Parts: sequence; C-alpha cells; structure tokens
Amino acid sequence: RVAMEAFAPRMLPALNALADAFCVCDSWFSEVPGPTQPNRLYVHAATSFGNALNVWSQQFQGPTIYDQLSAEGKSWATYQFDDNEVLEFTRLTDQKSSFRNYETAFASDVKSAALPNYSFILPRFINDKQGNMANSQHAPQDARYGDAFVADVYEALVANPALWQKTVLIVIYDEHGGFYDHIVPPATGIPNPDGIDSPPPGNKLSYAPSFAFDRLGFRVPAVIASPWIKAGRLDSTRYQHTSVMATVRKLFGLKAKPLTKRDASASTFEALFGELHAARTDTPKSLPRPQLPATTVPVDHPGHPANQALDATQRDVLHRAVALTRASHPDGPYYDALPTTQGEASEF
Repeated sequence: RVAMEAFAPRMLPALNALADAFCVCDSWFSEVPGPTQPNRLYVHAATSFGNALNVWSQQFQGPTIYDQLSAEGKSWATYQFDDNEVLEFTRLTDQKSSFRNYETAFASDVKSAALPNYSFILPRFINDKQGNMANSQHAPQDARYGDAFVADVYEALVANPALWQKTVLIVIYDEHGGFYDHIVPPATGIPNPDGIDSPPPGNKLSYAPSFAFDRLGFRVPAVIASPWIKAGRLDSTRYQHTSVMATVRKLFGLKAKPLTKRDASASTFEALFGELHAARTDTPKSLPRPQLPATTVPVDHPGHPANQALDATQRDVLHRAVALTRASHPDGPYYDALPTTQGEASEF
C-alpha cells in the first residue's frame, strides 16, 4: 500500500501549479536504472564513465556540456547551497566564477540580467544552523521544502519580465526514488555511451553490478516551463536526461558534436517552443506554496534540525566535500574527525 501512495496536489502545490501552467513530460526516463550519482553524471557528461553505483568522491577528466558552451562563447554557471557534483569534473574547477552560491547570487543575477546562458541549480542537501532546511526532496527529507524551492526559483525568474521572455525552466529528478511504476524502462535503441561497461576498469567493489548501459532507468517527474509553452501541455515523447544538453546545443546553435552516443540518440524538445506565435503574457506571477512547519527551539537544543544526525546520502555528500577539499588543498583545513550533525556538516 505504501509503495502505491502519492503526494496529493495540495501537498506539493507549487510543482502542481507549474505543471498545470506549462508542460508535463510523462515519458521522461532517467539514464541509468540505478541511484543518484550516475544519473547526475549523465546530465553533465552524457556518461557515468562506466559507473552504475554512486561515486561521490571520484574525479573525472571527461568533457562536459559546460566545456562545449565555453568553447563557443556561451556562459554557464551552477548555483548551489552546499553540495555540487560538477566540482568532480577536473576540467571545470578552475572556472571559479561559474560556481556560485544560490542564496547570494541567483536572485541578484536574475534581477540584473546577469543570468548565464545556461544555469544548473542544485538543491540544499543538509539542514544548517540558521534554520534552513534541506530542500532536495531526497528521502527522508520533508518534500514540502523542495516544493517551496521550486516556487522560489520560478518567482525569481518571472520577476524580471524581459529575462523571463527568453528563459526556459526545467524541473527534473535524477532518479525515480525506488517506488513502483507500471512503465518498463526502455531497452531498445539505447546505446552504451562510450563502450565502458560496469564495473569500469579499476573498480574493485565486489557489489558493483555487471551492466552494459543498454537500457534506460525508470520514469521521473519532468516539467518544462516557459512563456513560449502552451498551458496544460502534455508531451509523451520519450525523453531522458541527455535530452537537456542535446536541446541546448540546438537552441544555441552550437557546432559541437554530441559528447557520447547517448546524447546523440536522445530526443530533443525545442519544438515545444515553436507552437506559439508569441510569448504568453498570462504566465503566473507566483505559485502557491506549501505550509512549512516552524522551528520553535533554539539552535543549541537537541531537537533543532541542525542537530539531527546525517542520513546516508548526507554522509556521502559530506565525504565528497572532504575528498575534493583534500584533492584541491592537500595542506588546507579539513576535518580529521568528520562532522556528525547536519549543522556541522553544512558549515564544513
């Protein structure tokens, strides 16, 4: 019974309102029938380099969509709260101005029309001591904070009408979360991106699955919002995470070739923006928001969210931060005794 339950629209009002006002893609699939990290790697690099499991602290030398954008004079940035897997790509880490803090930079970049051509926004994974709650919607976190985050991003964009006229907001999830779906992940016409199977060379984990990356993962929620999209639009085209970069190359007219066979075969959705003769003027100015519980105890109280223990995913996020800090600053400050609470981890 629990596996068949769902969030009613009133529980996640922002995402549901966004879906009603714009386009829902009901055949969007994750790239790997596996966990978070390999699917996130596909969004950036069109491959997980043979990894079918989470590889939180590994570094990668392969090219990304960000390299392609930079090479053709297009700007990009990531906006983060705490964790950012794009920092695992060694070719990008010296481009410090492209790694921005969401809280201090996103709204101001939008207001001043300094938003890059391509932006990738990451949620908050860990509660902090200022009372800000994790909004990643990753279990066991309260999904309402993520819904409010969707409203934050959307409302920041529409607050600059000129910018909004030429903006697309895509809301997707890296993987399906482990619950039942009646749609079987596609297994036809799905190429191995780069000829690397799981486990990749050098992987010594005994539990790494044998997998040829010849099928997609499960369906994930996907909403595309833009004043150039009809309200209530439903698109049942088969899309996948690499559809984003494949569409970006078309929208910006990039000459770059696909990164791998996977994004070369991915469907694109630029046709959605050609169905209207003019941009809509009736897009919502705001989205309804969920009612969020208030924190009523001081930060030194054991019940404060910052004093909660790290869950499994948050520990992995922390380990990545430690590993990347040691890699880039081998003589710099990092914890020999790792933080055990969310507030301490957020500070680190």
